[in-house]
Amino acid sequence: MRYRHCDRRRQLAARTKLIALLERLLAASRIKEEEQPITGGIAFFSTQPAWSDYLFYSDTFVQPNGLPDAPRAVRKMPSAKPILR
Repeated sequence: MRYRHCDRRRQLAARTKLIALLERLLAASRIKEEEQPITGGIAFFSTQPAWSDYLFYSDTFVQPNGLPDAPRAVRKMPSAKPILR
């Protein structure tokens, strides 16, 4: 039981970090040097290769104000533990 609880805590922490990174990306200016570390972090926490499709190319995860809804998109994205080298 203890391991499952720890696993859930890690998943929640990863999900929270992923939401924060996505919101940071949405708020960032379109300067490549600013976006690269953010997108690298997103790729680390979400193994979904098409993560950007959820936010930028879909009307499914849009807030009433027209902005992408990062928390809803993250709940939909499948995620896995990163492979540590």
